[in-house]
Amino acid sequence: MVKNINPFVVSGKIAPEYFCDRVKEAADLEKSIHNQMNVVLTSPRRMGKTSLVDFVFDKPEIKDEYVTVSVDILHTTTFREFILAFGTAVFDNVATRSVKLRKQFVTFLKSLSASFGYDTIQNMPTFDVKLGDVQNPEYTLAEIFGYLEKVDKRCIVVIDEFQQITRYPEKNVEALLRTHIQKLSNTNFVFSGSQRRLMEEMFFSSKRPFFQSAKSLRLEPIAYDVYLDFATRNFREAGKGLASEAFAHVYEVFMGVTVARTIGLYHRSAKGTALRHPCRKTGARHHFHGIQQEIPFAFAKFKPIGCPQTA
Repeated sequence: MVKNINPFVVSGKIAPEYFCDRVKEAADLEKSIHNQMNVVLTSPRRMGKTSLVDFVFDKPEIKDEYVTVSVDILHTTTFREFILAFGTAVFDNVATRSVKLRKQFVTFLKSLSASFGYDTIQNMPTFDVKLGDVQNPEYTLAEIFGYLEKVDKRCIVVIDEFQQITRYPEKNVEALLRTHIQKLSNTNFVFSGSQRRLMEEMFFSSKRPFFQSAKSLRLEPIAYDVYLDFATRNFREAGKGLASEAFAHVYEVFMGVTVARTIGLYHRSAKGTALRHPCRKTGARHHFHGIQQEIPFAFAKFKPIGCPQTA
């Protein structure tokens, strides 16, 4: 196996030793879970919400005591699509943990029982449900929640980009979810969203169903000094240099956005060279302009000062 020696991880889960800061946020999230509180987690996209949740969920105190479920609903457009995504996540993260839980899943989801597949080799049901199979989403939702209530460990469900439910054509989704969630005794939720204003309106406006039903946890950009120490240490351990002026340019260009900043440092670290003065042609400005050309999807919102403008 080839060891990943680049500390600036840009895809997949981040190993604890390469997870930068978020000490307070991680402690707050873990405490809320232990106290059986729902949490609304907000920040701009690519600021590290998913990495924070993964980091906390991978702690032995959480992993050994809870069943965790993560579902991303960003690309769902209807309540039926939500149900399909939610049901798939519960099956993949809960039902597959044991033969008993898998069979219970089929038993509880009577509304979909005719649509389940079957693995003849393992002699077990499979979740091969299609969107068209979800004929009564409200009833199926109640079945999924009923199943989670019977799991032998407490369940923590993360719904990423939760504000997406406000765009569904169905008008009662917020109220429907709130009605079910407030009755649960074995499941808590982390409602994660990148549109802070909308998320805060959903949870802190007295006119909305989820009013004051979750504790607020905001992710801000990692402090400059903290991230500089982290980056400098990792460059040094790799036998490379990182000039503070160059890092300042990176931090300014990417406005504190964690993933974009990490991608930039990842590419420089991967090249095996130091990152020196930002104003030289071969320094940070020229380097990060090159990255923009190479992977424009990651930097579409950023325009580094002093770099040539693209058409």
